[in-house]
Amino acid sequence: MAIPSKFSWLHRGRALWLVGATALLIPGLLWGGDLLASAQSSTSGATLAQQYLAALGPAGTAISTAEAKLKALPITASVGQVQSVVSPLPKAVGPLEALIKSTGPSPTVTSLQSLGKPSILGQDGANRNGYTTPASGGHLVVDGIEYQDGFQMFVPPPCTGAENHVQYTWQIGTKYTSLTAQVGYDLTNSCTGMVVRFLGNDGERLPFTSNGRITETLTIPAKGLASVSVDLTKQAQLSVQILFPPVRPSCADYIDVVNDQLS
Repeated sequence: MAIPSKFSWLHRGRALWLVGATALLIPGLLWGGDLLASAQSSTSGATLAQQYLAALGPAGTAISTAEAKLKALPITASVGQVQSVVSPLPKAVGPLEALIKSTGPSPTVTSLQSLGKPSILGQDGANRNGYTTPASGGHLVVDGIEYQDGFQMFVPPPCTGAENHVQYTWQIGTKYTSLTAQVGYDLTNSCTGMVVRFLGNDGERLPFTSNGRITETLTIPAKGLASVSVDLTKQAQLSVQILFPPVRPSCADYIDVVNDQLS
């Protein structure tokens, strides 16, 4: 005997609640790992759309099947019978849940560029030296990989002083205790040999960790990115200072700081 119509919404509500509850309990290692890696490596909207379609098909079929079976249950159906009907749902919905999580909006983080454009000093300041971010149309490309989080510093030729440098300064308040970031040469960079420093409140050098070593200066690697972690305890301002060798009349220096996070 089919359930009268006045009970259909009761069963449908119970089924949907069970779907939501079981989806939240899906172990990430069962399905999420492969899908997360797949979604992150997607290079186009078409690829991502295919991934969603592949996940939606089984999920839709399983939900429709469960709905039909729930409607057909007798009014005397037990909790065990309902659970038996909906038991295939977690496995069917799991890949879709993992894909949604892996491709959803990233949590908001504080970065230097999110604090606004820095003040620029050295080598004629902002009149000569450039600053850009992906949000303002810049392209941050290191070793063929374009990054969407970070900023670019540009030091044009000629460089002719005994100790040439330029520094970019942000007012950060006193609530942050550290900065983590990666530093490297942009694809458009023409010369190497630049050194990066981090300066605090009164222009003092801040020690930082890079490749497991505590230092106050880092020569930017010719290839790839160098990771840095800077202690900002009690610092209300932070400067990123770039030093470059003297007498380089034709060098155009493009340095990218990517994946930077204040915490």
